[in-house]
Amino acid sequence: MIYNMTSNQKEKPTIFLYATLIIIVYFSIYIFFINFQKKVYINQNKKELSALISDRIAKGDVFQLSKDLSSVLSFFEWKCLDGYNSTQQFISMRANHCNEGLFDKKIIFQKPERPDIKISVILSLPQLYIFATTSLFVILSISSLLILRNIFTRNELIISKEKEKNEELKKLSYKIAHDIQSPVQTLSYIIDHDLKDNYELANMAINRINDISESLLARRKTEKLTLLNLNNVIEEVVNEKSHLSDVDIQVDIDKVFQAKIIKHEFQAIISNLINNSIEAKANKIKISSESSCVFISDNGHGIPLELQSKLFDHEVESTKTKGNGIGLYQARKYLRKMNADIELCYSKPDVTKFKIVL
Repeated sequence: MIYNMTSNQKEKPTIFLYATLIIIVYFSIYIFFINFQKKVYINQNKKELSALISDRIAKGDVFQLSKDLSSVLSFFEWKCLDGYNSTQQFISMRANHCNEGLFDKKIIFQKPERPDIKISVILSLPQLYIFATTSLFVILSISSLLILRNIFTRNELIISKEKEKNEELKKLSYKIAHDIQSPVQTLSYIIDHDLKDNYELANMAINRINDISESLLARRKTEKLTLLNLNNVIEEVVNEKSHLSDVDIQVDIDKVFQAKIIKHEFQAIISNLINNSIEAKANKIKISSESSCVFISDNGHGIPLELQSKLFDHEVESTKTKGNGIGLYQARKYLRKMNADIELCYSKPDVTKFKIVL
């Protein structure tokens, strides 16, 4: 048997691009909303502001503007006011810093009859309004990202389940191909060698094919364990193999040894172990029993030491050029369905021994 290590890498869909797009879209909407609000409220206040500033300029009382601005502004807060004439700045009032930011708007007033005087006012949206709208858009953005993540997570689960189903279907196909190979080869041998009188062997092969077919049809149901004579069950497999290979297969099973098993799966495991021994160049295989255990030993070239501890791992797969063996990982899986197990006793050149614990 030759084994190598393989790994399956799962591709996960990324949400970074979509998250970035959502943030850009929401930020753009946010900026548009703020600019729209500034435009609406400034249009509401501009007429009153213009009248107030014109009145104060006409009366030469621009220094009283700071007292009147708050009463005129219905929504905005004023940050600073600057007045210029043709030669100099004649007024500068500050309620806050004068940097014009995202939430601010600068308005310049200039009367046609007094072109030498120019008044600039920077208005700002209220802090409470800024906090409320910013919080709203942050909450919407986070909610959208969480929804997006949930959608992608759900899709990942669906894809993962589909991959698992496909993988299970692939394994099932390999298992069926392996299980049916031995009885089909037996029937081919009978036909090729014109063994028309060997009805017992032919009937045995046909029964195994029927068992495999019935197990496939009943796959959705839980297969029941059946108390069977293991000597008879194993002899059926060995009788098939003995016609297909020159390997000496000895069976030394207690004639009254019984165990609860799923017959076709147990036979598939025994068949697979025999095939592995044959491919390991063994010319002698022994199947024996002791207490509640079945032992399969051969004199093949053995299993590499570095693979022995990983022999039943899922990632260890056979590299056989022929056939689609169910593998030792699957053998253990099916045996555990029968409340049994398999382990490697030891392996070195010329001697390898497995134990099935029932």
